[in-house]
Amino acid sequence: MVLSVSLTVYAGSSCKTDWQGYYVCTHDDGYETKTKTDWQGYDVTTDGKGNTQKCKTDWQGNYVCD
Repeated sequence: MVLSVSLTVYAGSSCKTDWQGYYVCTHDDGYETKTKTDWQGYDVTTDGKGNTQKCKTDWQGNYVCD
């Protein structure tokens, strides 16, 4: 399952899982993010501007991002 944590979804945006398994959020202004869990268990989010963020739940239950 992709992202068992809360994702902030703002008004004017919609999210869905695409055929490749990415969780895709598209905003009214055209900004888009794609998230998929990698083989190490990290949720890797990439936006349309080329920015990438990796996050994972640690052993204490904290959702930590690099």
